[in-house]
Amino acid sequence: MCIESPVPLPAEEIVPLRLVVGGHKEDVEARVVASTPLPTERGERRRGFGIGLEFARLPEDLRKRLAAALESAPAEPPRSSES
Repeated sequence: MCIESPVPLPAEEIVPLRLVVGGHKEDVEARVVASTPLPTERGERRRGFGIGLEFARLPEDLRKRLAAALESAPAEPPRSSES
């Protein structure tokens, strides 16, 4: 999973997260596998970091809800009409 953060996170750090999938909340832990500065846009400095997370253990019911949510999601995000 990738998220954006205003601060970098150290690789291998275990971070607590709350996932909400299908209206159900679940507290989980994830390991930081990457922390990369976000690219700039049109020469402006963009603040923040892309954080790559790995979930080692997820409860089975959460796995099923997450799989169902991903199956119903579009393959690609909608494109902006602005060009």
